[in-house]
Amino acid sequence: MDLIAPLLTNPASPRVTTYTPEGRAELSAETLANWSAKAANLLVELDLGAGDRVAVAAATGWQPITVALGAWRVGAAITEWRSDQEEPGALFTDSIEVAEAAAEAGVPEVYVLSTDPLGRAVWEPGRQPFGLNDYAEELRMQPDAYSGARVDGQPLLYGEDGPLFAQDFFARASTELPHGGRVLQTGWSSTAGMCEALLPLFAGGSVVLSTDCAPERLQQLADVEKAVLR
Repeated sequence: MDLIAPLLTNPASPRVTTYTPEGRAELSAETLANWSAKAANLLVELDLGAGDRVAVAAATGWQPITVALGAWRVGAAITEWRSDQEEPGALFTDSIEVAEAAAEAGVPEVYVLSTDPLGRAVWEPGRQPFGLNDYAEELRMQPDAYSGARVDGQPLLYGEDGPLFAQDFFARASTELPHGGRVLQTGWSSTAGMCEALLPLFAGGSVVLSTDCAPERLQQLADVEKAVLR
């Protein structure tokens, strides 16, 4: 599913803004399109697509979002990472410990996400552990445009209550959020929470995410970002 195309009517408009302990990051519609296309191309290179599952285990940040958007573009679904679950085709995590455990468990492709707001590489050249991939470095080598097939009708998320499809998210977004609105919310604590945080994109809007949950901080950010607190 291509969630990005409708957002490109205004390519310079902010679509994802994150406030984390590492700093502020903002992706315009065009930048988000480029990074998600790169993620989709990477997944195709890994031979992942419709019917496959991609595990995400990462704290709030823009890189996990690009993984989800890239997976949806190629028809793959995202899921939580649990060592006792069905083995995913790939795992994307910001925890080196989780990455090492997954590699030892036999996950075929393990990528470590950068928490740097600018997406700098996780490791310096020559310091990368064997069996782990640096998502930031791998992504930069991918084309900015996705030329693969469009895939619709596949689950977007496998959660505790089973698969969720695009229509589930669009239906919720249309009833809960103003179309095209800018929404501020706190960061996620799970992969399902990440999908919840992306609901404004399904309503043609934009999202601001803050890991600081203090009410006064959230109100300050709402004023600065001209966003509605959700």
